[in-house]
Amino acid sequence: IITGPITGKPGIIYDYDFSNCVDPDGDNMTYYVEWGDGEVDEGFIESGGTFTLSHSWSIKGEYTIKAKLIDVYGAEGDWGDLTVTMSRDKASTSSLFLWFLERLSLLQKLLLLIN
Repeated sequence: IITGPITGKPGIIYDYDFSNCVDPDGDNMTYYVEWGDGEVDEGFIESGGTFTLSHSWSIKGEYTIKAKLIDVYGAEGDWGDLTVTMSRDKASTSSLFLWFLERLSLLQKLLLLIN
């Protein structure tokens, strides 16, 4: 089971918890996590354990985090997944608009006349 933020902004690090990491035979396992952007994390976990990983995405978009467990004998569990959306930073859009207005004083004057 993957839990954590499902929305965010590019460039910010988010923590995700991975739980229900149980092997039916109690064997130790390797976790394998795909972040949806080409990045992968792998590590060791004991049956019954949980773990937390941190990740950030560099561009806006929708990503699917996928995780599975592989026991020491090569038996693989099903994929767990969580879809996250990294949206554009609204502040940068506002800054770009203000920059545009500063550069085009005629447009700014016209806009002020209309208001």
